[in-house]
Amino acid sequence: MEWTVVVGFVVRVLSVWVPAAEQGSFTSRQGSPEEGDCRFTFAGLCALALLRGLDAPGGLTESAGACGEVRNPSKVTDWLLKCQNLDGGFGCRPEGECESHAGLTFCCLAALSLLGQLSQLPHRGRRRLTRWLGSRQCASGGINGRPGKLADACYTWWTLASATLLLDRPRLPDSPDSSDSSLADLFDLPALDAFLQQCANPAGGVAAHPGEDPDPFHTFFGLAGWSLTAQASPELAKAQPW
Repeated sequence: MEWTVVVGFVVRVLSVWVPAAEQGSFTSRQGSPEEGDCRFTFAGLCALALLRGLDAPGGLTESAGACGEVRNPSKVTDWLLKCQNLDGGFGCRPEGECESHAGLTFCCLAALSLLGQLSQLPHRGRRRLTRWLGSRQCASGGINGRPGKLADACYTWWTLASATLLLDRPRLPDSPDSSDSSLADLFDLPALDAFLQQCANPAGGVAAHPGEDPDPFHTFFGLAGWSLTAQASPELAKAQPW
């Protein structure tokens, strides 16, 4: 079977994988009675974008993105925006049903970005989210995923990636948002770098917390987040261990 046929079939399946047009979210499988979840919504949109990009003549760089393949993209956008809680972070479902979490915040922001709708996040919501993300840095220098939790290397990615999407997003016309903020304005990057250095094992890998054994999950996301600090600070990039 030709690759384009396979891609076309999967795209058609994913594009209708919205349980109800009035809801606007994805579930874990087609026909599932469960409620929508921002993690499945992001995963579905990401798969659509990747498949469409692989099928495009110019590859991912010329992909039209996920928006054109999704039935009622405005419904999906509205559903994702409603996942923002009063504290500024995002939960897995709308209307404050789930507490704010850095991983869920990333899923919502990345999904909005794939839809080309990140600019729809209102000014007040952006301000609250900026404060919430900045407050994820702990006294240890590391970053946690929600209030009251220990810093964890993997949340370096979920939090800094969310902040990067937020800071780099297109602005609506006449938006009062400032465009010159950076990760260094929100986080103490040298302190974060020091925390990650403590999580790095001399034999290789990154652990969730200093002094613990490394594992593939925290190595992947720890290094991914660490790379964002390098992009934001050339001085730190020169001192990083890879």
